[in-house]
Amino acid sequence: MVDKREFRADLFYRLSVFPIELPPLRVRPEDIRLLVHHFAMDYAARMTRKSRPFQRIHDALARHSWPGNVPGITKLD
Repeated sequence: MVDKREFRADLFYRLSVFPIELPPLRVRPEDIRLLVHHFAMDYAARMTRKSRPFQRIHDALARHSWPGNVPGITKLD
């Protein structure tokens, strides 16, 4: 990414010397409800719509196995 000038080299250096580890959602299922709420409210605001209860969506996401945080991305190269 840096070589293609898609990411600033100085920022990449600063981020790479300060690693941030975030456990996957499968280890922290209590965060699912918060994430669903956050993204639903953000989307509703951008679409100028009222937010509705998302219990069915939350239940489906809570049953998901969450094999990783972001599929296909393991580190910044």
